[in-house]
Amino acid sequence: MNWNFLKKFSVFSKTAGLFSQGLSPQLMAWSVSIGLVFGIFPFLGVTTLLLTGLAFVSRLNLPIMISISYLAFPLQIGLFIPFLRLGKNISLGDGHLIPMSEISAQFEASFWMAVQNLWRELLYSFLGWLVLAVPIALFCYWVSLQLILLFLQARTRYREKRR
Repeated sequence: MNWNFLKKFSVFSKTAGLFSQGLSPQLMAWSVSIGLVFGIFPFLGVTTLLLTGLAFVSRLNLPIMISISYLAFPLQIGLFIPFLRLGKNISLGDGHLIPMSEISAQFEASFWMAVQNLWRELLYSFLGWLVLAVPIALFCYWVSLQLILLFLQARTRYREKRR
């Protein structure tokens, strides 16, 4: 019995179609780049909403952007303090950093009270992210475009070889 008809219904083919959506390699690379840059956005919980609005306006691939931003979540946590330090250095803010133990204790006690107490630190981290967002986006675009083009060339060679 020939089971090739099942390939049309496989989860992989549906998922691959969702990620490609007929986009050019350049638009796919921009989707990856924007997903990464907003994936390291220093405010937790707003990334998906920002990416959804941006994908709607710019016609980029939302599944790629969301997937990359979720993969970048550890970077988002790890880069908060470097963004905070960069933002304080740029704005000539006081050099005093609140210890992470105090920050986590404030968030455990009350989320909204912690946001009220730490709004300046959040602003500094946003400033640090804003300074690095464009260079990171451009570098990520270039790297992802090269990888996508390399993949497309390899796929074309493989298909030609099979004929």
